Amino acid sequence: MGLNGLVIGFVVLILLTALRGRDRGLYGILYGIMTWAMVIILLPTATVRVSDKLAEHEEVRAKVEEVVDPYVDVIAVGFISDKISGMVAESGLLNDSLKGLEGSEELLKEYENMALGEELDADKMKNMIFGEGSGTEKEASGDGDEQNSGEASDAEKGALGEGDDDKQTSGEGSDIEKLGESLKLGDGVKLPSIVRDQAKAIIVDYVIYLISVVIGYILIKLLAAFAGMFIKSFLSDHKRSDIDNLGTLWGFAEGILYVFVALLLVSAVAQTGFGKLMVAMVTQNNILKYMYENNVLRFVLENMPKI
Repeated sequence: MGLNGLVIGFVVLILLTALRGRDRGLYGILYGIMTWAMVIILLPTATVRVSDKLAEHEEVRAKVEEVVDPYVDVIAVGFISDKISGMVAESGLLNDSLKGLEGSEELLKEYENMALGEELDADKMKNMIFGEGSGTEKEASGDGDEQNSGEASDAEKGALGEGDDDKQTSGEGSDIEKLGESLKLGDGVKLPSIVRDQAKAIIVDYVIYLISVVIGYILIKLLAAFAGMFIKSFLSDHKRSDIDNLGTLWGFAEGILYVFVALLLVSAVAQTGFGKLMVAMVTQNNILKYMYENNVLRFVLENMPKI
């Protein structure tokens, strides 16, 4: 079981919440249970309502796009690996790019793999397009470059189509190649415009969703604070008793809930550099890895009916 800074931080967090629970006693138990119940029940609905309100203001989305734009290429390289199949299918990029291509079924399959960012066998592709042994013969012979070039051009036309189709295929194939290269190169690459626009739209929507979650949570906490005032006044004459000692147990349980919240935040930023570092630290510990992959808080929030 891996022990790292993140694990130690979570252990300290649980201990601190247990100590706080002991000090707050019955009030902490009642207030904590009420607050968590409100968050779990109301947050999904509050997020949707806030998101709808934000959608009514185009300047909000424009501002988010402006802030996100410089980071789209960097974020998308990691983010797109999980989303690219759906993006390509929805945008019709793959179908448009393969339209007009001629050649063997094996060649078309390789182009499809390229579109999806899979590793390609360069020699295999070269042989399918230019013919068996063309690359080897060209490298072995220092002369006849022009002839080889002409033959390659003819072979390429035979595989990819001729005339106007060549121009269409060249442009579309270029996007596919850039897409495959972008997925492999990592930071510093520029995605093809059509893919970048798709990625940017997804990232902007995601950022607006996260903003909605934060605003919804703050509103619920304000509501809980007012309710907490009534609980405190109700317990104003309460003398500390054995039941207050259960606050330690509640504090321990609340600390575990905070760990689930932290793991939710890690999954929310998992495609950023910081997020990848956190995920790596999480997966080093079997317990945290299990909690990350089976986050009960995420399951409850996702399946909570909207009010």
